[in-house]
Amino acid sequence: VYHLDLYRLSGPADLTNIGWDEIVGARALVIVEWPERAGDRLPDDAVRIHLAHVPGDPERRALSVTGTGRTSAVVVDGARTPGAEGAR
Repeated sequence: VYHLDLYRLSGPADLTNIGWDEIVGARALVIVEWPERAGDRLPDDAVRIHLAHVPGDPERRALSVTGTGRTSAVVVDGARTPGAEGAR
């Protein structure tokens, strides 16, 4: 599992310095905060998780999960299906 916080990066060119290509090429779970800093170097097929504040309730967040490609869409759909292997 890799956790990358890209907040301090100025853009995609900085990714080389943190070993980006090796990390995203590994058979691993890669969690990226501030993914917009990676620009077009984000994988095409990924699970995107977005958290947003719930209006009027500062203690709650709304969660949306989407797959951006064929494999990630299968993962997301499987997680949403009651009784699916690995679904909680």
